[in-house]
Amino acid sequence: MTKATFLAAAPLLALALAIPAHAADTYGTVAPAAASAGRVIDVTPDTRYVNVANGETVTIRMGGDSFTWTVATGSNVDAVPLASVAPAGSPATSVLVYVAPGASYHNS
Repeated sequence: MTKATFLAAAPLLALALAIPAHAADTYGTVAPAAASAGRVIDVTPDTRYVNVANGETVTIRMGGDSFTWTVATGSNVDAVPLASVAPAGSPATSVLVYVAPGASYHNS
């Protein structure tokens, strides 16, 4: 890369670094709609918390909305606000997701 090319690309690089990543990226990924989830979790207005395992793929249903999430958190994360991983436009919720270590993370 020449110095001129680098200087021309620098503003774009600075802009990209300034854009925060979506919180779901920190806690896993929203899976494609056709993804196969291991289970479905229904979240109602009375739901206070749900339990998942690291590495698990779950479909979360909230009213008429749903999304599929593959959980991938750091080993130091044991709880995630559901609102942090739900796609934009999902119903607001104060539900906590408790994340247990996944089977692949256990010592054998």
